[in-house]
Amino acid sequence: MIITPSRQRRQRTAWILNTALARIRRHAECQSICRMAVAHYDAISGLVSAMAHAGEGDSLLDTYQQPLAAMPGLVLLAAGPGERIIHDIPRFAIDRAPHHSALRLAGFRSSLTMSIPGAVFGADEVAGFLFVNSKAEGAFTETALQRLSPLLGELTGHLGRELTRSAL
Repeated sequence: MIITPSRQRRQRTAWILNTALARIRRHAECQSICRMAVAHYDAISGLVSAMAHAGEGDSLLDTYQQPLAAMPGLVLLAAGPGERIIHDIPRFAIDRAPHHSALRLAGFRSSLTMSIPGAVFGADEVAGFLFVNSKAEGAFTETALQRLSPLLGELTGHLGRELTRSAL
């Protein structure tokens, strides 16, 4: 059985992302961030499914679904807490998966991806992934990361609870 978050959970998650994006963009070093998205991970089926986004979007990314095993970068993040930063998506995304091509074609230049820990089943279980995108190459500088770190830590906590609720 594949666990699919309800429409209400998707809308609430989008609201959380919109609120967080507005809060993040208030900071000068984070103003180039123009998209945030969440993908839900269903450990039973092994599928990662786009759930909600805030800011600029792309229809492929809104409906994207793939097995976790088909996305090596996310497999690494699913193994434990962490983040992945891509400073130059066009160079990274050449001949890669459809989601990289969609990001590149939408004009995104850099990306920060974080695992979202499950809130009920244990911190070592991943409930999903948070994607933060910018149209500026190299947007995730050390200064920006220092500003983002506490905000994204708080956000992944909220999202973990939301994703875990959708699985119950």
